[in-house]
Amino acid sequence: MGQIPLSSELDLRIKVEKMTEFQPNFSLRTLRISFSENQEGGDERADLPETVGNEDEAEEEIPVICYFILSDAENASAVFYLEPIEHWLSPKVTLDRELKDNYKFTVAATTDCEGKRFPNSPSATLRVTVDVNDLNDNRYETNLKANCM
Repeated sequence: MGQIPLSSELDLRIKVEKMTEFQPNFSLRTLRISFSENQEGGDERADLPETVGNEDEAEEEIPVICYFILSDAENASAVFYLEPIEHWLSPKVTLDRELKDNYKFTVAATTDCEGKRFPNSPSATLRVTVDVNDLNDNRYETNLKANCM
């Protein structure tokens, strides 16, 4: 029988990537905004609050923070457009208060703008309620009869 080798060689390569430690945070937990009904999609927009980091991160370079609408039961991403880098929200469609008077969904802020590591990347969430303002879209009619003597 042959002798069993007591040593072996291993070629190991380690790739180190710089990972940001920046943790985005919203100063609010919830946000309530409103849009008027019967406006063309894209006519109105609302700015969402910016995120803040931890105080000890003040000296670090702040990475780009992207916002996304998380999947939700109301399918808000089909109704609203969220600009990921500029952080504003706008209806994609004409809203009608008589059909639906508000929408509720969650917005996530993350350093993973390409979505490769999300939701495992540092992120923060904000619960958003969008109220649809009622406009009087019915013609006002009166039915007065004058009684003159």
